[in-house]
Amino acid sequence: SPMTQIRNVSTASFFALASGLIGGRSSLTDAFKLLADDIFPGKFVKASDVAKKMEDLIQRGVVDQNIEVNEIKNILEKAKKGKFTLQALIENPIVKKAFDLYQGGDNVWKIYADKFYQSALEDAFKYVSPQQAKLGITGDRAIRENMIDWYRTVAKQNDIADELASINQKIINSKNANEVAGLSEQFNNLRNVGDVSAYLVTNTIPTYSRVPRIIENIRNLPLGNFIAFPAEILRTGTHLITIGGRELMSSNPFIRQMGARRLLGASAVFGGTGTIIANTAEKLTGVDQEKMKAFKRSIAPDYQKNSTLIPLTKPNENGEFKYFNFSYTNPYDSLTRPINAILSAHSNGQLNDASLAEILYDSF
Repeated sequence: SPMTQIRNVSTASFFALASGLIGGRSSLTDAFKLLADDIFPGKFVKASDVAKKMEDLIQRGVVDQNIEVNEIKNILEKAKKGKFTLQALIENPIVKKAFDLYQGGDNVWKIYADKFYQSALEDAFKYVSPQQAKLGITGDRAIRENMIDWYRTVAKQNDIADELASINQKIINSKNANEVAGLSEQFNNLRNVGDVSAYLVTNTIPTYSRVPRIIENIRNLPLGNFIAFPAEILRTGTHLITIGGRELMSSNPFIRQMGARRLLGASAVFGGTGTIIANTAEKLTGVDQEKMKAFKRSIAPDYQKNSTLIPLTKPNENGEFKYFNFSYTNPYDSLTRPINAILSAHSNGQLNDASLAEILYDSF
């Protein structure tokens, strides 16, 4: 439905905000245009150019399948009977466009993030530290050494860093221009700015291909569907904080800036945004936190008792008011909901050793 499409695109914006990807380094309009040209190619659009860009994104893993779309496909696969075939349904032109549009809601923000990261990383890897300047290390050599340092300190992938360092040392030792050109190409083919960007995108934005096998198997148990998305939120939420901390400890000031932006963005999205909106709504409507807590305890449906509810109107003569479930639009609600559940149980006097596990399980 149109509302679902709007919700998918708007809520996915939190992924970019959580990493602090705000500014002029990337254009959301360009990301939308690339996807529109791919889904609805026009006669003034050069298909080969669009295909080349999309192929690069797919090869690097930046653009992947939408998690919820794949959950729907898995459910339909189990539900098929008789002459009904999932393939026939998916290949229906109307259904295919619907899947493409819904998936595009996620991909547009991944493309935006990829462009943002590549722009920021190009500046970071071109940086020449005072120590490098003293040793006469500039240009391409500085870029290579900064990338090697990134793989050691941020990605913590020493095997890749060692391989890159070995090639870099051969370039430094070589006196043959053709050999240097060949080794430089080998270095770039092994890892480049696009690969670093793809690492950041796939580890900070939910990606279907990264869902662990154990989570895929859990879907077969009678525990409910759509478990892959909260699992990815937990994975990427952890990486947001871990990667941000590592970036903040980097000796490269541009990488440190990325870390500071990421941690500030994560802090705002994980808890600050909902609190700010709730406090603003309280001032405008007069429905304070105590009233909202009382509403959750006595009237709110079970599935909203641990949600972040935002009052929209002032109470009428009967004390009734309209509200909005902010958790429905916050993809990181999976991280905050267990905390809300524990705090709520504590305030109600229901928290103890016996109930803790059940409360946590129910909150998911």
